[in-house]
Amino acid sequence: MKRSFLVPLAVCIALFTAHHALGQNLEKDTLKASGTIKGVAPGVLQIATAEGDMWLLKLEAKPQDVTFSGIAEKSFLRTGMFVEFRAQVSKKGVVAEPVASLTVFTPSEGRPPGVDPDGAGGGDGGLFNESKDDKKPEPKTKKSTRLKTDDTIYRVAGAISKVGRAGDLTVSAGGAQVKFNLAEDCKISIEVNDLSFVSIGDRVTVDGWFLKGRPGEGAANKIEVTAANPLTDGSKKKPAKPVKEPKTSLKGAKGE
Repeated sequence: MKRSFLVPLAVCIALFTAHHALGQNLEKDTLKASGTIKGVAPGVLQIATAEGDMWLLKLEAKPQDVTFSGIAEKSFLRTGMFVEFRAQVSKKGVVAEPVASLTVFTPSEGRPPGVDPDGAGGGDGGLFNESKDDKKPEPKTKKSTRLKTDDTIYRVAGAISKVGRAGDLTVSAGGAQVKFNLAEDCKISIEVNDLSFVSIGDRVTVDGWFLKGRPGEGAANKIEVTAANPLTDGSKKKPAKPVKEPKTSLKGAKGE
């Protein structure tokens, strides 16, 4: 299913901005809401709750307080995306078996790019950065079977640098290049700390605040979004029809 963005009318945004400017000295109240995304614009999110309330929210959340999750099809993957998977990797940086599951993620200090034994920290491409002591020749009886008997599972995390026509991919992980193919039924998950892939109809939960006396308008400082549909090739998106301008003020407006 193709996904598309919805841009609220400029009039709504202008009214929203003006109301916030005029209400800077008003008392704030806590906001906790869950619902469906109805509109997206730079710095602004419009949601409808299950109770029928419509909220227009200014986005004040820090990256670590923003999560977007979902699933995707293979066509969604493109160069520049950071992906993470676990597999056996040869010294030449080749994954022999098709990758059965993969996650698109946002790199962080606790989740860095790299190639390391599964469960180990670092992200320094340890599989390929051997010290001189590590490179001592092995006995002839083991030399020919070293790669065949090495069943270590590595965590591979890095940016996609190439998407081949035959479905092969290459990632740059901590300075190392790792080549692999996706299994026919590969499960692709999305776990990112931004709202780049948000679309109309996605489910959302927000924590934030609103100005007392101005229900329907507020700000979100924590946002969790779950995609309603699998993400596909972003280049095939079609713009959605704009929202009809509401007949009443956004204050206390009801959802569709």
